[in-house]
Amino acid sequence: MKHFTSGMKIKLGIAMVLFGMAGVLVACGSEADPNKEKPGSTTVDTEYGRVVENEITLENGSKVTCLIFTDSRKGGMSCNWRGANK
Repeated sequence: MKHFTSGMKIKLGIAMVLFGMAGVLVACGSEADPNKEKPGSTTVDTEYGRVVENEITLENGSKVTCLIFTDSRKGGMSCNWRGANK
């Protein structure tokens, strides 16, 4: 197994910090609240929770369709980044 040199560790650390910052920027890049239902959104209530489909407009003008799942204990969001359009 190959050992990391100190230069490689520094580069790896910088890359991790940059990816973390990019993730925060993406998550905070929209003023839209994805949990808030908007006119034209689709809502489906199931025995497991609620699924809402929303189109979110990002600051750069791109529109992304996201599915938001919520129940009484947890939730999650999945977005179609490949289908994002400007």
